[in-house]
Amino acid sequence: MLKLTQRDDMKVFFTSDFHLNHNPKWIIPIWKSRGYDSVSEMNDSIIKSINDCVRPTDSLFFLGDFVLNCSESQFEEFLSRILCQTIYVIFGNHNSCIWNIYQREVSKKYLELDDGFSNGTVVSNIEVYPFRYRNLIFLGNYLELVVDGHYFVLSHFAISSWHRMSHDAMMIHGHSHGNLKTSLPQETKYGKILDVSWDVFKKPLLVEEILSIMNKKKIISVDHH
Repeated sequence: MLKLTQRDDMKVFFTSDFHLNHNPKWIIPIWKSRGYDSVSEMNDSIIKSINDCVRPTDSLFFLGDFVLNCSESQFEEFLSRILCQTIYVIFGNHNSCIWNIYQREVSKKYLELDDGFSNGTVVSNIEVYPFRYRNLIFLGNYLELVVDGHYFVLSHFAISSWHRMSHDAMMIHGHSHGNLKTSLPQETKYGKILDVSWDVFKKPLLVEEILSIMNKKKIISVDHH
């Protein structure tokens, strides 16, 4: 669990599913369905929107699918353009080059050492959380978060029965791109669950914006817990 308290110089935001650089050979590629004329226009617009909203001192929780069809050098360039210096990352189902960078950096820090344990070898599929790389803090696949006393459960994928859901805990996810009816902001009867995908809000959401939406949703319990 991670606990944060907002300050004037540090606010907390949530978002997901940028799909930067995603240029699939679909009849309607994702950048076109989002109203852009090219993938580069989409990239530039999303990064500008982040920087217009989230300050360097703020904390941004990103819930998966940052880039697709992206080289490591392109990803590094995107990171350089994002002003926020504390981006907490939950892995998605399209981790592209990010997983390779994460694995290499973890291995570099913990395993490429003649420490009597690793014998200087590189071991793959070792996970360490939290793990900082540049302005990213990797958190794995799941996080329980408390911000100013409000309890959140974070995952790339929607969870239908989440921890403390009958005690006002809120489920925040991505992945669905606004296609999961039960997680839309206007749906009130399916519990305190919200899809913060880029396609839903077109910007990162501040905690207070999340609370304004969730306060209209019912607390439900789908099992005996």
